[in-house]
Amino acid sequence: MKNRFLKNCILLGVVAAALAAIAFSFRGIEKHPLINEVCGNNFSVIMAENEKYMDYIELYNPTSHDVSMEEYYLSDDENQPKKFSLAGIVVPAHGYALVWADKDLLPEAGLANFGISKRGEKICLSDANGKIIDAVNMPALSYNVSYGRTENGGGHFAPMTPTPKESNLTAEILGVRQVKSPVFSVESGFYEEDFEVTIVAEPGLEVYYTLDGSDPTPESEKYRGPIPVSDVSSKPNVYAEEKVYVTYTPPEEPVDKATVLRAVAYDPLTRGFSTPTMATYFVDYAAKEIYDNLYVLSVTTDPSNLFDFEKGIYTMGRAYEEYKILGGFVGLPDEEIPSDFTDENGVVHYRYESTNAGGIGRKWEREVQAVLFDERHEIVFEKTLGMRIAGESTRSAEQKSFNLFARDIYDSGDGFMIPDLAGYRLKKIRLRRLADEIGFLEPFLHSLLKERVPSTQNSLPCVVFLDGEYWGIYNLKEAYDEPYFEGHYSVPEENLWVMKNMHAETGPEEEVMSAYSDFLYLVRNLDLRDAALYEMLGEYGDLKNLMEYSFAHVYLNHMDISLTHNQSAWRSAEARDGSFEDTCWRYLFYDLDFSCVDPAENTLQIYREQEENMYLPDYLSVNETFREEYATTIEDMMNTTFAYERVHALLMEWKEKYKDQVIATYHRFGNEAYDEEDYDKAIQKVDDFFRERPAYVKEFMD
Repeated sequence: MKNRFLKNCILLGVVAAALAAIAFSFRGIEKHPLINEVCGNNFSVIMAENEKYMDYIELYNPTSHDVSMEEYYLSDDENQPKKFSLAGIVVPAHGYALVWADKDLLPEAGLANFGISKRGEKICLSDANGKIIDAVNMPALSYNVSYGRTENGGGHFAPMTPTPKESNLTAEILGVRQVKSPVFSVESGFYEEDFEVTIVAEPGLEVYYTLDGSDPTPESEKYRGPIPVSDVSSKPNVYAEEKVYVTYTPPEEPVDKATVLRAVAYDPLTRGFSTPTMATYFVDYAAKEIYDNLYVLSVTTDPSNLFDFEKGIYTMGRAYEEYKILGGFVGLPDEEIPSDFTDENGVVHYRYESTNAGGIGRKWEREVQAVLFDERHEIVFEKTLGMRIAGESTRSAEQKSFNLFARDIYDSGDGFMIPDLAGYRLKKIRLRRLADEIGFLEPFLHSLLKERVPSTQNSLPCVVFLDGEYWGIYNLKEAYDEPYFEGHYSVPEENLWVMKNMHAETGPEEEVMSAYSDFLYLVRNLDLRDAALYEMLGEYGDLKNLMEYSFAHVYLNHMDISLTHNQSAWRSAEARDGSFEDTCWRYLFYDLDFSCVDPAENTLQIYREQEENMYLPDYLSVNETFREEYATTIEDMMNTTFAYERVHALLMEWKEKYKDQVIATYHRFGNEAYDEEDYDKAIQKVDDFFRERPAYVKEFMD
């Protein structure tokens, strides 16, 4: 009896437990959409219809029928649960809907007028009565990371790779970075002898490291003792072997190299990990004189960010495969693939544009760790930055240009100081490849024009190492961005308008272009013989600036310019007390690479024969005051700025500074035959241009 009673009790218990489980499962079947994924730091995950990257909240509908959200609300404040109405949104059965969130938005369907804090906060979904029916406590997360359910409409929330409008089951669950980074016993630098690096982390943590630039993870080499560091230049090339364009020929010999050490600390209990610690070590470089008195920049990033087929920004990748598919060239060797073709719709496709390196915008920015050394090879800065490929047609070149960005998503975002380059904190720097025969023509011309009214960019010769391998000499330049104008002219970002190639670079497109078009219209259509109208025009544009800008381009034989190409101008948005806050348009010297080609060429006539005469002095010269001032400006510039003795002396200084590195860079990118004689010929050609140019300019300016 006792055993039977016990068996019956067990049976009843099992049945009760089963019924309870069934009841629980029915209670778990939601009858309304749920918060499925939240991203509070959407740098480049997905772009909204207004072409902005905004925070987003994804709703998922677990039911088998479409659900109108007419009587539902979202909020970032549980005390105000009905902050934003979801009226106008329908979430399809077993489907998704995105709600964009930005405190500066005017609320409308799908656009919530509140932001999501990067430091984390609670997001609530409530019903018509203000009752919270779903909520998520989002922690502080890195950029481009979402906080989502491990199962659509179920499971637990976790940091993951974003999957907006897609199943969370495809997401990668990410560890939370909450561990203190390890510390190296030796900092980045140039060292004469071999040494060892000890890595120290907090007790209980494991340390993993890499020596190839890749992101360290628990699958990387585990740190077990001091790491030996020596000169690794003789080791086989790795990244220099990557085929970065159809015409690329890898160097025949090993290139100079540095040891790049990256490490993370990992907590095996919480699975939390640190941000990577990085150092770059140059060993036994004292004998390598070609690096003497030059800035050196080491840029380190996971190699996939550069060379991966899908996301690599430096390679041909998927974009090149799509070019081959579209043109019907699949299976052909690269040397037989045409440089362009016309499709069935009459559209011309160019091979040089069809590589991953042609990608623009935030989606093609990659996180890098960088350390910059000055001419004495002392550290200027060590920063985590964003990097993009820069330029236009040069994106197909073997040696590509870069832009580097300081942002708060990578570190403090406060920028960096490079005293030899600028006297203000930079947020962006440009690394321009060798774009001409001598390797430094564009920055050299900026240095010639530095004392003139139009804006110029300071630059420094800088040797670049990419993931520890020699990448040649670059020109490290200021960028024409908001800090530039505040640093040089005390014009703050909120009062700045910049026009570039007939589009607004900074400021509202319609207002900026309307104001610039008005200036051009007045130049071309006012009767400037009238002294009062000429004086009025000076309130719209800095006419001294225009004189120097116009003549410089003529004198330098700049052939890569038109009204819509390689032209940029700026002004303050409104008049204020600052010296340059007068709403006058002022031009910038910009992209002068294709200059100084033919000293006899009548550049002025070429400008006049363009579809719209871009040589604005032609319109202004009806005014006697302008004619006299312009003649004086021309004479002054020819006797000072472009005086041959001055130009020659400066050119010889730059020649010696760049010579060894320019030759080495040609060798690095496949031109092994290039030698000092070739370099001297290129320099002589530029020198001859400035020696012969004055006579021709005087002739066609008369």
